[in-house]
Amino acid sequence: MFRLPVIALTILSLSTPAIAANCSSTPLEIRSVSDGGSSIELNDGSRWAVERTDQVFARIWLHAEQVLVCEGGLKKPNDTRMISAKRIQ
Repeated sequence: MFRLPVIALTILSLSTPAIAANCSSTPLEIRSVSDGGSSIELNDGSRWAVERTDQVFARIWLHAEQVLVCEGGLKKPNDTRMISAKRIQ
């Protein structure tokens, strides 16, 4: 009777990526978000090209907000959603 929910939760927990484990521990600040969210510059001088599918989310990020650099992109410290991006500078 309880096997199905337990199996479903086990599968869900195994398939959910551990995003936080792949992120830097020190947050950086956003210097600018440009071109409708397609490009982000951080206060360390790095520039990031945001994947097209995540630009709708990145365009609402604000100057001076903190983000973490993660394997495969950027994310806000208190958010579970990562923005897929590649460092271009």
